[in-house]
This record gives sequence, C-alpha cells and structure tokens, in this order.
Amino acid sequence: HKVLPTIQSRTQRFDFRLAPTELMQEHLAHVAGSEGIKIEEEALGVIARHAEGSFRDALSVLDQLSSFGDIVTTSDVERLLGGRPEDAYVELFDSIAAHDIGGVFWSIHAQVAQGADVRELTRGALRHARSLLLLNTAPEADELLEVAQEDRSVLSGQAERFSAGDLVRAIELLSTALTDMREAPNHRLLLEVAAVRAAAPQTDPSALG
Repeated sequence: HKVLPTIQSRTQRFDFRLAPTELMQEHLAHVAGSEGIKIEEEALGVIARHAEGSFRDALSVLDQLSSFGDIVTTSDVERLLGGRPEDAYVELFDSIAAHDIGGVFWSIHAQVAQGADVRELTRGALRHARSLLLLNTAPEADELLEVAQEDRSVLSGQAERFSAGDLVRAIELLSTALTDMREAPNHRLLLEVAAVRAAAPQTDPSALG
C-alpha cells in the first residue's frame, strides 16, 4: 500500500495468505511420509494448529520431532511445545471469568516458569478467546473452529460464562498488548495488564463509562 500507483502498474502482485489448518495437516503428513517420520495423526493436528498457517513454523517443529523416537506421539508434540497449551488457556480464562485477578497472575506465571514465550502465550490466548466467541455466538459453525474435538465440550462450557461483549473486549485488550510488545521490553507485564483488565473491567479506563 506504500508503493506509488505508477510503480504498482508496472509490477506483478502476489498476495500470500496463511494456510488453512486442514491443508497444513495434509502437507505435514506428506512430508512425514516422504521423510520416513512416523507420527500420530492427532500429533500432526496439534502441530498444524500451533503453526497458525505458517508452513515454516510447522515444518520446523516437525524437524525437531523427527529425532524423538520410533513413533512421534501427541504427548511428544505437547512436551516440545511446553505442555498441552489448551489447558493453560482454559485455566487463564477460568480466572478471567471468575474475576480472579490473583488467579490471572498465577496462571501466567505458571506458563512463563515453564519457559513459554510470552508473545506465543498471548497469541494462544487470542486464539482461545476467538474460539470462545465463536462457541458463544455461532456454536454450529464447526468449520470456523480450530480446536481439537476433545477440547470442544470444555470450551463450550467455558464460553457460557462470558458474554459476547466480554470476549470481544478481551480480544481487543490482548491484540493491543501483542502489538505493543513490538516496542516494549517487558512483554509479560503487558500480557498481565491485558488479562487483569479483562478479568476486572473496573481496572480498565476504556471500559468505564
């Protein structure tokens, strides 16, 4: 968009998009097969969802897993990625729903103590909030959800604890925090403040009328 129209008219344009999870999983299965990597199908799904449409990130994880043993399991993937990520987000949003500020801090601390990257944690929280919003407002739109089937019932129950407005606000707060992380040195503090404001609207000046 910053290129002058006179220049654009003389160039060829390519629009790159993130890959759908299903396509990502199929590609990972093809690569694993061609490279002789034995891996469970559900493990491929975990990698695909974690990569968020980036083939590079997905293949990087698969490459790291290739040396894990005879058969790469879902547990292997979760261990490499820092445990079952969905459990961490369920815990965080349980605290937000309960307006438990202390619980918010402890939930984030537990993940950081295990070596989680705060930016990745924030992106994961955004994905989780989006899933809750979809379940809250369009529960039949399965094709729009990128969650494991076994997590669906847990997330459906959690979604009932929020209003659509609560979830939209949480998404806005987390998105702003993620953007601010590009310039700020203390990423953890930005995530904590965003989550606290989501849990306790009275702490958020923008939510006060």
